[in-house]
Amino acid sequence: MEKGERFMEKRLRGCGRNKFRIFIVLFFAGMFIMGFVLSGNYGPQYDEPSEIKILQMNIMEVAERLLSPDSELVYKLSNLGIHKISLDPDRDHGIAAYYPFGLRLLMQDVLSGSYEFSQISLLFHCYTFVLCFGGVLALYFLIMEISGSRLAAFLSALIFFLSPRFFAEMHYNNKDVVLLCLLIGSWLFGIRAMKRRRIPDVLFFSLLSAVAANTKIIGLYFFALTGLTYILYISLHRQWNRRSIAMACLAIAAFFVLYYLLTPAMWAEPTDFIRHCLNNTFSFSRWSGCVLFDGHIYQVPAQSLPRSYVPKLICLTTPVFVLLLAAAGALMLAAGLISALGRRGHGLSDRLLFSLMLCLCSFVPVVLAAVNPPVIYNGWRHFYFAYAGVLVLAAYPLAFLPGKCRKGAWMLTLLCLLFLFGQNIANHPNQQTYYNFLAGSDVESKYELDYWNVSTREGLKLVGELDDGDIVVSSYLSSDMGLQWGLLTLDDELRSRIRIAGPQELEQVDYVIENTTYQLYSPASGTPPGFKYLTSIYAYGNPIVNIYVPAQ
Repeated sequence: MEKGERFMEKRLRGCGRNKFRIFIVLFFAGMFIMGFVLSGNYGPQYDEPSEIKILQMNIMEVAERLLSPDSELVYKLSNLGIHKISLDPDRDHGIAAYYPFGLRLLMQDVLSGSYEFSQISLLFHCYTFVLCFGGVLALYFLIMEISGSRLAAFLSALIFFLSPRFFAEMHYNNKDVVLLCLLIGSWLFGIRAMKRRRIPDVLFFSLLSAVAANTKIIGLYFFALTGLTYILYISLHRQWNRRSIAMACLAIAAFFVLYYLLTPAMWAEPTDFIRHCLNNTFSFSRWSGCVLFDGHIYQVPAQSLPRSYVPKLICLTTPVFVLLLAAAGALMLAAGLISALGRRGHGLSDRLLFSLMLCLCSFVPVVLAAVNPPVIYNGWRHFYFAYAGVLVLAAYPLAFLPGKCRKGAWMLTLLCLLFLFGQNIANHPNQQTYYNFLAGSDVESKYELDYWNVSTREGLKLVGELDDGDIVVSSYLSSDMGLQWGLLTLDDELRSRIRIAGPQELEQVDYVIENTTYQLYSPASGTPPGFKYLTSIYAYGNPIVNIYVPAQ
């Protein structure tokens, strides 16, 4: 009888697990559909046209080498003003993750210059979201590999997906958020390769690592640190044999071959290219401008940012409950490591080893940036990869707290996620401007809100609702690029009614639209002369776009 009862209990638990798996699959499918459908709601980000041009320059490099300098494709790209990526100062801006998207740029309408930018921009956003949602799924499986807890992995993926800034930027940040997602994927297959030492896992690890290194050269650091962890893992498990050595050699060879093949910018002068990338990593010199931090405007690079810049912005732009979970996870990880060291490393479990690897990958660059601040701007986006470490630490209490405490953490996390979901809906499509309550009041005067300038399109849509006739708009200060690119992505009816005028034509202008962050950066900040304030677009209680009309 007892054996029969135990058998039935196992069957019931198995049914419960299967139902939960089905629930997760359906939930992820719903998340993907929701995010994909919302892709068109975000305006084009400031660098979007130049990023598309960088992709075209990579295509030009490949076309000249694989076809010929006299080929039809090279001729058409030249007519568009495209040159080889190896000749461009932005050759360190790798874009290998977007090579499939490049097929759209090879169509006749693009090559002839007769395409609609709105169509390319929408596809760019959709493609970016697909890449980033792959990172959400990779995080789920990564936490599963580390913790074995399906629920903790599911909640961690939800935290990532619903983190306001990341939800918005998953649709258009093709550099920093895409890099974060590539690294999560490479760590997932790297850990699987350590545990199982199978060729597919090794090759996927090398491929994702190569694409990550192409996106930003710091990917080399992550690949190297993962390799050192592999050596430690094999040594601790005493599994040095021919297969272990062969898999290590395969990973290294595949990484460097793939990195070279995916990086046309280095084909001409590999040594010079690596030197160029490293120089711009440690002393970036192609940007100078203003950074708003703690109510002060810093003229970078003439003025160095405070050492607290990156850590403080991580804390201010991450939901507070995630910070609390991560802090608890850091204490749990530290306690586990101290206990393992007390036993001379014999207690260093796979979980502790992999978590330590991810934290070192994530936080060592942040610490170095605090010691010797590099040229950084637009918040902490250059260090978005550190969010992987935050998410791994936040998963610890959800997976490893004692029974009742763990269930309490689950319930509180679900409630916080529901609140976060509501906030995302209320502030859509401007989640990129999120700051938590630790930032205090008057956030718009202390920190950057919409550096990417995507919200000025919302300003154009708003004046289109306020006025049903033909409209002349302008940016008196420095939001003009946001207006120009945003106008190209509006529907045909509204776009036909709006004309963008230059600052010198203010007497003809019906509305002035200003990004509040850029407004602070202008020497002539404030209300444009001859105009009066009309209204603002708000996100999280902060004005992100101001609209003015003629005073008379």
